[in-house]
Amino acid sequence: MFSNHHESNAEDADIEGDVDLLERFIPVTVEDLLDDISTSEKLEAEDARLFKKICEMFVAIYHAQYHRHILKLKRAYSAFSPDCDTVTPRSVSKSNKKSRLETLVKELTYILDRANFEALSIDDINKAINRISPYGVQVSVDLNEFDEIALFYRGQGIRKFTRRKWKTLFLTKEVIEVPLYRRLFVLLKPAKQKGKLNTPVILNSNNVYLKLFKNIPHFDLEMLFPNTKVKMTLFDKVKLSITGGGGTIGGLLTAFGKFSVAVAKGPVAIVIVVGVLLGVIWRQIAKIFTHRTKYMAELTKNLYFYNLNNNMGAISQIVDMAEGEEFKEAVLAYYFLFLNKDKNFNQEKLDKTIEAFIEQEYGVSIDFEITDGLQKLESCQLLNRDSSGNLSVVGLNEALKILNQVWDDMYSV
Repeated sequence: MFSNHHESNAEDADIEGDVDLLERFIPVTVEDLLDDISTSEKLEAEDARLFKKICEMFVAIYHAQYHRHILKLKRAYSAFSPDCDTVTPRSVSKSNKKSRLETLVKELTYILDRANFEALSIDDINKAINRISPYGVQVSVDLNEFDEIALFYRGQGIRKFTRRKWKTLFLTKEVIEVPLYRRLFVLLKPAKQKGKLNTPVILNSNNVYLKLFKNIPHFDLEMLFPNTKVKMTLFDKVKLSITGGGGTIGGLLTAFGKFSVAVAKGPVAIVIVVGVLLGVIWRQIAKIFTHRTKYMAELTKNLYFYNLNNNMGAISQIVDMAEGEEFKEAVLAYYFLFLNKDKNFNQEKLDKTIEAFIEQEYGVSIDFEITDGLQKLESCQLLNRDSSGNLSVVGLNEALKILNQVWDDMYSV
């Protein structure tokens, strides 16, 4: 959840937070968080120095762990990448490709969860597609043209804009709130098509397409699919019927009036009148095509500015996101347990303390993943629990030794 106090980039300045939603995503960069807590007055100079080294070890450990994940993902994805410029080994049979696809989807789901993304169900996608967006293009999409569909989002916000109300003859304005997904990951695998493809581009059923977008309205999910069909709104149809129909009828009446005169003047005059008649009809048809082109231009513009990454690049970016979230959860849990080592902190109290710190320092309310944070410390043997459920962590020097050993064990023979 991004609050109103959170400073955004200029192009995101009109996006507000949804106060009714709490995200587990921590919207602070690793570098900013590390700088803020390591330079805090709550740490003495020597403790701050050791804490920075501990953070460096966490960064190195998670980077090494996720490097293994990205290698596994790249190997699985290489058989499906539309951008691959290497030869596919002969050993990659149909059954092997099926196994690789299962590995790809499973690994991507795991990484996206580690990056604090949430999955959208097929029901969520269908609801979004069947609703009319309060602004932007209106399109339809056939989900049956895909064997695999997966959408994940991280962070939500609201963009507001005003428009004039037709009910008041456009004399007054109304405020429209458009809920957004701040980050949206899309996985699509086209199905084999027996007939003509319903897409403006050629989609290979052997490929898997990965996309990462930003600031996508909830009710405009269909614009992310390659087989979108542009539709005109009811208002547009009425407008074209009135202007186009009126113009056509008027033109036809005029043309028929001239036609009766042309018959008396000869064949040349008749040809001229027929040409005028066809021109009137074509002008009204062209208006419809121009309107559709306007919609497609709007769609292209939206995708150009909203697209963050594609295919192999999208994999690298979400792995980097997951790595950052892992670090932030572990470091925050260790930091506050170290500061409050004599205060009998249990899991609930630690959770509330971290959430209060994020809200106070950055103006952002979150639902901190306390269980994940503690599991990370426990897996590195930095966490202690007593019989009453109170938590504590090992000292800075000991933690540094343990993390160095964890690093050595990762590459031990």
